[in-house]
Amino acid sequence: YPNPSNNSFNLKLKSNNSFDAISIHVFDLNGRLISFKNAEANKDYKFGASLPAGLYILNVVQANTSKQIKLIKY
Repeated sequence: YPNPSNNSFNLKLKSNNSFDAISIHVFDLNGRLISFKNAEANKDYKFGASLPAGLYILNVVQANTSKQIKLIKY
């Protein structure tokens, strides 16, 4: 949140699994990796302030589970 945003995005990672590593990937619409971060469960992350306006795909992966979210920066 917020999505869309004109500045940065906040991500709250909630997981009952605190053992498996979490990775956060941000891709542009051409599939290029823009940002990568290793993360921890049940923490908050702020990102995207340096990204230019556009559409992005956020991919959060933990063990065999992944979640993709479309992000809009204007």
